[in-house]
Amino acid sequence: MSLTRLYKLRMIGVVAAKEAVLEELQTLGCLMLVPTRTTEGASAASPHRRVYEALAFLLSCPRRRPQIRDESGFDAEQLQRSVLELQRKLQDLEDERDAVVQRLRDLEPWGNFDFPAPRDMGGATPLVLRRAASAHAAVRGRAPSVDVS
Repeated sequence: MSLTRLYKLRMIGVVAAKEAVLEELQTLGCLMLVPTRTTEGASAASPHRRVYEALAFLLSCPRRRPQIRDESGFDAEQLQRSVLELQRKLQDLEDERDAVVQRLRDLEPWGNFDFPAPRDMGGATPLVLRRAASAHAAVRGRAPSVDVS
């Protein structure tokens, strides 16, 4: 994920519909809501913000698992922590991928190069090479060709 310029949005509407409108906008994923001032009620609602953040992430996932039917052993707080940790790891991996893609674009003027096989790299992990090869292929618009045996 790359950094983009943020725009400020002001909305005018009916106060009674405020929560529903804000939740719907957050669900759509077209904007990120940031409170502009802290109030007594906002500090009490902040634990719920993490729940909504975890739920929004789960709803944005392309492949969803079926909902559980048996509530025994279900720990909502642990699930929330796991989901937010997964979201953070995914963000870190996307940032790493973007850095590799940018590095490959920076190296493009120096010519065509291929990655050596892992056995020729002196102990480099295949996962790192697969990520690098995938990013390299994405920049070139072709399938990666890395032998990870």
